[in-house]
Amino acid sequence: NMKDRLWDDMLDRLENKYGEVNIKNRQESRSDDMGNKIISEISYVEFEIPEGKLRVEKWVTPMIIDKKTYYSNSSANHTTVEYITSDTEKTSKIKVFKLDQDNDEWLEINGSTLI
Repeated sequence: NMKDRLWDDMLDRLENKYGEVNIKNRQESRSDDMGNKIISEISYVEFEIPEGKLRVEKWVTPMIIDKKTYYSNSSANHTTVEYITSDTEKTSKIKVFKLDQDNDEWLEINGSTLI
């Protein structure tokens, strides 16, 4: 998979440039309107550069293969969304964050020119 190769290559370059990188893992889950959980596996590394502290994350999530929208006939016009995910196929994406030290929060940045 292209994202896995990109992730591995990026880790190698980070290690060559900044020394040993410590990969950490966590999970995040979200639910659709029907209560179905979608769990993302997240691997990440944090490191210092002269401009500050950065975090690079690789998100692996079950592929959404269908989206069903249910419409209500009530006066509130409420819609409910249900996501159908694959049991076998996954999607992955890489995100880059910079620590905003004033607010102590991670802000997503464009990392395409980072490494």
